[in-house]
Amino acid sequence: MDGGSVSEILVCGKWPLKLLEGKAGGYFQWRDTVASRRNSECLLELVTGLPEGMSVAEHFGGVGEASTVFQNVLKPRSHWVSDIDDDCVLQLRTNLPPGITVVKGDAKETMGTVEAEFISLDFAYYTAKYHDDYPWQKVFDQKPKYVEFADGVKRRIGLHRHIYSALFGEDVWDYADYTAAYSRYMSRRHGYHITKTVSRTYSYHLMQPD
Repeated sequence: MDGGSVSEILVCGKWPLKLLEGKAGGYFQWRDTVASRRNSECLLELVTGLPEGMSVAEHFGGVGEASTVFQNVLKPRSHWVSDIDDDCVLQLRTNLPPGITVVKGDAKETMGTVEAEFISLDFAYYTAKYHDDYPWQKVFDQKPKYVEFADGVKRRIGLHRHIYSALFGEDVWDYADYTAAYSRYMSRRHGYHITKTVSRTYSYHLMQPD
């Protein structure tokens, strides 16, 4: 990457975001695709109506589409963003507004290390079966008002319902069952539950304390 902006997209058709030339592969191969646009639209719907002025921490910054949504909708008083990919970190540092803190980091190590009222976990590949691969309790120990996370199970729930039925200890037949069961699972383990879900290519969940 040469550090020069080579293109610009409109996040959710509203807000301009410049993009750098990224390497082939990694998150950059998905930038400005139908899937990424739908995900941004999901996120916009999920957070619309939440209070403005909260502190925000994002543990999967990507190229800044979610950051752009948060900046324009939540208008955070402080905003911290991390990503593990060098191209994404340079993109975020170059093209996000001044005042946003951008760091390189693995979410498995950064989750729960930054206090914020709103915490974003825009996982690239995640379902409830990977729950224990991440330090969820450290996130909830920070006592955020809201936690948002991405989940990709919807497209394969028919193939893997037996996995989630066993994981949650109750029958899971469809995506509505999965969401309700995962919410109860989160509540039992962490004292947070899912209050809103928006789905297109991926699903985005919003959680709040019990």
